[in-house]
Amino acid sequence: LDIVQHLEYLITNFKDYAKENGLELSFESSEKELWMDYDANQVKQILTNLISNALKFTNSGGRIHVSLTAVDQQVYIQVRDTGIGIAKAEQEKIFERFYQVDQGNTRVGEGTGIGLAHSKELVSLMGGSITMESEPGMGSVFGLTLPSS
Repeated sequence: LDIVQHLEYLITNFKDYAKENGLELSFESSEKELWMDYDANQVKQILTNLISNALKFTNSGGRIHVSLTAVDQQVYIQVRDTGIGIAKAEQEKIFERFYQVDQGNTRVGEGTGIGLAHSKELVSLMGGSITMESEPGMGSVFGLTLPSS
């Protein structure tokens, strides 16, 4: 399947929601197309979780940018936002099942705390990895690396 086309389609599904909430959602790729073996449903679940979280924790006027880069038989997908960020003390726990960052302003869009843990499990099943960098008040960057061969 062409993962570039798949990501464009997934992101398009969030564009209206982002616009209605005063957010800019964009996508760019280093490749015009990239045909590879991957589980489209798993990638959909992972990206839906990452983009949904970015939209949930980014205030009006903010930006969410998704990018895809292919290097040496690896695909790197990045979801970058200008949201509220995650405190350093919370970052090591963010991929644990049922863990939720307990900040008053994040509880508005309360979830179950399994999305990121499930995403990490799915990425591992596909032979990839997921990382996160965040700075409170500056946003977060989630990176997904998958084999492209």
